[in-house]
Amino acid sequence: MQDTASYYSRKASSWIVEDSCPEHMLKAEECLRREKERVSNYLHSSSEPKLLEKVQHELLTVVTNQLLEKENSGCQALLRDDKVDDLSRMFRLFSKIPRGLDPVSSIFKQHITAEGLALVKMAEDAASSKTGALFSKVKSEPRQ
Repeated sequence: MQDTASYYSRKASSWIVEDSCPEHMLKAEECLRREKERVSNYLHSSSEPKLLEKVQHELLTVVTNQLLEKENSGCQALLRDDKVDDLSRMFRLFSKIPRGLDPVSSIFKQHITAEGLALVKMAEDAASSKTGALFSKVKSEPRQ
């Protein structure tokens, strides 16, 4: 178990620097699939939960904040760019980790709040420009 943790810790350390958030998640998902397969082929089934938890811990839990906050590919960027497949993968991976969705939901809430405020501002701007245009039209019409 310790060798597995060390191996995946080294992997996560290099991936977090080299890869985008979606690439990291794809690699993590593949590693989890391979470990699950390895258990079914070579190990006793009772070792699966502990092994997968260890892999998840090293590949996802340890680097959660760095991964989710990656500038051009983290959770905020995925939401902004409507990357549904990557967001689905993020949900699948982080939902298996105790309290793993907490940071995802926090970023999601910030995104929804910002988008909502932007829409309200656009509506206010549109309403005030219509009011201003109407006022200008009324003001410029000759009186009878």
